[in-house]
Amino acid sequence: MFNLINSDLKFIAQNKGLDPSSISAKFRCALSPSFICSFLYRVSHQIHSLKIPLLAKLIWWVNFLLFKVDIDYRAKLYSGIYMPHPIGIVIGDGVLSTANMKIMQGSTLGGNLGRTSCINDKTIKQPHFFADSFIGINSVVLGPLVFEKSVCVAANAIVTKQMQAGLLYGTNEQKPLTSQHQESFFK
Repeated sequence: MFNLINSDLKFIAQNKGLDPSSISAKFRCALSPSFICSFLYRVSHQIHSLKIPLLAKLIWWVNFLLFKVDIDYRAKLYSGIYMPHPIGIVIGDGVLSTANMKIMQGSTLGGNLGRTSCINDKTIKQPHFFADSFIGINSVVLGPLVFEKSVCVAANAIVTKQMQAGLLYGTNEQKPLTSQHQESFFK
């Protein structure tokens, strides 16, 4: 858990233009709403993995009351999380991320009315991200979807169909990411 907390601090510092190795930068980031929100998720996830669901739910509830953010403690977010404005964000229990995610306010990552897909002999219901991802303001990404390369979901976009990764998504539309996208979204 401490490695994940450190990766959150580093990713937040990078996105704020601070030196991620600086102790003072990490301290500044630790006081940000983005970090507090991700920290509460990390604690509730860890407690859930220790099979103490009531306490995990209680910490989830604190996160919801403070930020109006619903990050399910069963979600598996295994790298840096940065939420510049953590309000109105919903992340479902089956969401998986193994890379950094920048998630803007009002975004939803979750299931699509119980739809499932079998990928590599595993049934998935919600989005899986295996590379750095940017989720724009008020966007909705509903699984089962798998993104193996970096993805950028534009503001107000709705993504419900499996599309190629490494692209900029509008509402079920896609176009290649430019180097400018790569530099600005995935610092």
